[in-house]
Amino acid sequence: MSRTRLLMCRACLVILASLCLSAAARAQSPVVFLQFSYHEGKQYESKVTIETLESSPVWTDGQENPPLAARRAVELASARLSKIVPDVSKWGLQRILLQPVGAKWVYVVEFLEAPRDNLPLDGRRGTFSVVVLMSGEAVELTVRTPDAQKERPEDR
Repeated sequence: MSRTRLLMCRACLVILASLCLSAAARAQSPVVFLQFSYHEGKQYESKVTIETLESSPVWTDGQENPPLAARRAVELASARLSKIVPDVSKWGLQRILLQPVGAKWVYVVEFLEAPRDNLPLDGRRGTFSVVVLMSGEAVELTVRTPDAQKERPEDR
């Protein structure tokens, strides 16, 4: 193998290794905001990481309105909720919250399940919160496993 070819192979390996390390660092991006929802015995969580928040626009003091309209945030949250619950039309909008996260803001859109005949024993209807970034991204909801549900942050 020629010296030039050997140097090129080494350079490619260094670039590949740095890309892998960069991807791993992004996957480990610290969580800066965490929102939980509960439905039919399952716990769902929405995590906002530093990386996802960085891509979101800032709502500056000079701006009268946030970069993303509240109505658009509700549309995006409804679309995200429809991927979790079978009939999103049975869920009504309960409230829209503007939540500061560091120097940026997110919407927390809360939905309330319509009354039904077969309510749980405690009589509470389901509620669901969907986090929407100012970039127009509804944060993905993930189901927490039963093992993760047992280990609460306050238990550590």
